[in-house]
Amino acid sequence: LMMLESIVDQIPMAQAKGQKIVIDIDDYHAGLEPSNLAYLATDPKTNPKNNRDHYFKSMDIADALITSTPFLYDYYKKQYPNKPIYMVRNAVDPQYFKFRKD
Repeated sequence: LMMLESIVDQIPMAQAKGQKIVIDIDDYHAGLEPSNLAYLATDPKTNPKNNRDHYFKSMDIADALITSTPFLYDYYKKQYPNKPIYMVRNAVDPQYFKFRKD
């Protein structure tokens, strides 16, 4: 996850060199409850150098976002109506695997 404090400065530098920044989102960090362990781990108050506020800022300046679920797609499409948002399901499709009978 792009939660480091420095990422907000590094993204524009990469973009200035012609790189496109696409952030893959597969968790709903905006809706974390305090009872969730990830809440404390990504809390700006307890972790000022590596937290979800930097992550949200990186989404603000990214060129596009990829989400893994319809919920996340809908949520971020509302947050960023003018930014390209894509959905790539985060799942294993069993049709691509052969099953063995041992």
